Amino acid sequence: MPIPTRMKKLLLSYLRLSLSFFIFLILGCSQGDKHDLMAIEVPKASDDPIRLEDIAESIQLVQLETKEGSLLNMIQEVKLYDEKLYVVDLAGQILVFDIEGNFLQMLGKNGNGPGEYTYISSLAIDESSNLIYIASGQKLLAYSTENELVAEGKLPLFINYLNTHNGKLFALAQLNGIETEQGYINQTTLLEISNSLEVADSIPVRRLILKEQIAATYPYKHFISKVDSDLYLYSPVLTNETILRDTLYRLEGKTLTPFAKLNFEQNHLNEKNQKIIWIKNMVNSRSYLMCEYDSDGDKWMFLFDKGKSIGYNLKGGLLDGRDDPVILRPLDPAHDIFYFIKTAKYSADNTEELNPVIGIVSLK
Repeated sequence: MPIPTRMKKLLLSYLRLSLSFFIFLILGCSQGDKHDLMAIEVPKASDDPIRLEDIAESIQLVQLETKEGSLLNMIQEVKLYDEKLYVVDLAGQILVFDIEGNFLQMLGKNGNGPGEYTYISSLAIDESSNLIYIASGQKLLAYSTENELVAEGKLPLFINYLNTHNGKLFALAQLNGIETEQGYINQTTLLEISNSLEVADSIPVRRLILKEQIAATYPYKHFISKVDSDLYLYSPVLTNETILRDTLYRLEGKTLTPFAKLNFEQNHLNEKNQKIIWIKNMVNSRSYLMCEYDSDGDKWMFLFDKGKSIGYNLKGGLLDGRDDPVILRPLDPAHDIFYFIKTAKYSADNTEELNPVIGIVSLK
């Protein structure tokens, strides 16, 4: 959507300001790293199917209750906190269930008024303050665990992703389609947000110059993973380009340092120079590195056991108890806990389709 003229001066000034940080970023990445870059080979062929139960320490299936007010359309994010599941639905609602799957409440309110949201671009929970943050476009809301609105703010950029770490709130923000003499600029910036929900600091992540005004996103976003005191970041590019963004970064202060690089055996471009490998997520946990990607239109999951230095390249994902492929998504990376989403079994007794099942997986 074209950016209104009255906003262009504000956005361009913000763009110039954040670009001043790029020199620091480049210098930081070019200096000698105190951590060696982990290079991981990703084969072209699929490995033999692997059953989830063979690599999992435990699997808990949670059937989300289906009742009035709790109907889900498409789950795009799940958070686990204080024995509750916070489920973000693509329809623009956040539903709260207990760990047994019983529906408790809807978080916040739908709408365009103060303290309300029309859709959710991301959700984050700060365990140190018991605050739940909701990103809805440029709007940022903070709720208590008792479902009370605590604060509301508006950022100058679209908030694509939220996460918290050591009591701080981070937002990965997008600035897309800014027209310049060079072309159209898409820029990704990591923002540190203050308690008053204002920008306290910024670190540029990426700046793309495109010939056309285009941008793309993926509903399942896991751009920041936390392990102990370390943050790891991967922000995908889902528009066509000749390079493959195959590196996961560690955030050290204001510097993004390469941490792990995936070397794909398959060429990421076809004969027409079009991208055929699309990396959507790259997540680091205590014992594993996981990558979700598409190749030639097929869905893949690459799982690398860091302790054993063994990788599993799985077309469609791991096999669950019904031999259906599932993609693991991070729930608590610091403890190797992931989740997957499954449609409930059909029953002729049901008058409506049941809510999905959430599988909570602790990997060995």
